[in-house]
Amino acid sequence: MIPTISADSIAGYFFVFWIGLAIFFYLLIWCDRDAAFKRKWLPRSFIFQGALFAAFVIFQMTHDPKREASPSTLVFFTLVVAVITYLNIKIHKVCGHCGATNRSRSLAPGKFCAKCGSPLDTSKS
Repeated sequence: MIPTISADSIAGYFFVFWIGLAIFFYLLIWCDRDAAFKRKWLPRSFIFQGALFAAFVIFQMTHDPKREASPSTLVFFTLVVAVITYLNIKIHKVCGHCGATNRSRSLAPGKFCAKCGSPLDTSKS
C-alpha cells in the first residue's frame, strides 16, 4: 500500500526545499564573478525555479479537494509563470568586464554595468 501525501505536508517540504534552493543559487551564481558561467546558468536557474514553482502550485490545485481548479485555470497560471520567467531572463544581464549581474528596473535591458560602467552586450544574457 502506497501512503498518500497530503497537500499541506507537501507545502512544508516545498518551502524548506525552496529556501535551500535559494541559498544554493545565491552561492552558485550571485557570488561567482565568471561572466561566461553566469551567462550560461542564470537563465537556467530562472527556468528551473519557475518550473518548480509552477509544479508545486499545480500539484496543490489538483490534489486538494477544497481547491479544484479547471484546466483553463491551470493553463492560465502556467502561462503567467512562463511570462514572469521570460521577463526575469530578459531584465538580468551579466557584465562581460567585471562579471556583475545587472538587473534593469524597466523591461528594456540596461546599456551599462551598474558596477563598473562598461557597456553591456545586450545580445547576450
